[in-house]
Amino acid sequence: MSESEGTTTADGLEYTKDGVLKSPSLGDGPWGSLSFAIAFFSPFVVLWDKWGSPVPMGFMRTTALFRTLNRHSWSETQVDNAVFLFVFLVLIIFCTFVLFFKKNIAKYSHQSPPPVPLRKLCPKQIRILIVCGGVGLIGAPIGLAVSSSMFTVLLLFYLGIYFFADGLARGLLWVYYYFKYWIWSD
Repeated sequence: MSESEGTTTADGLEYTKDGVLKSPSLGDGPWGSLSFAIAFFSPFVVLWDKWGSPVPMGFMRTTALFRTLNRHSWSETQVDNAVFLFVFLVLIIFCTFVLFFKKNIAKYSHQSPPPVPLRKLCPKQIRILIVCGGVGLIGAPIGLAVSSSMFTVLLLFYLGIYFFADGLARGLLWVYYYFKYWIWSD
């Protein structure tokens, strides 16, 4: 790891170059990076007219969000693309969840429990990510009502899903650590 990225201490914790502790994240591995890339680039792909969903998504088009997109002068191809990328993002995030837990649960044991700095930092980051995700998920339908920019609405929606999932994964990992290791140290 280069000096500009940060450092890793003997207890396995990573710190930024400014000395801020980094908690485990969905984006740490290749699947997490892929899910973030899908979340970020999906609005571009949906609005690009040269690509079509490989799977017809008629059954998902009945949901309220995607019916609304259809009413905002989107073509069926664009709606199918939006639905396909949504389903793909959710599936990738689910796979990332599994790998995230497998990797982070195996790091610690009762002989070497997760360090205390991780216990104190995680709740702050978890709350921030869940709030950011919630703002995106709540902002997307509000954006549909007040904005004519479908790009902004989709960006809020997809990134909201990613950040909410990241906060949820970190929160569940923190709860697991708490009840498995930290509750006995209080």
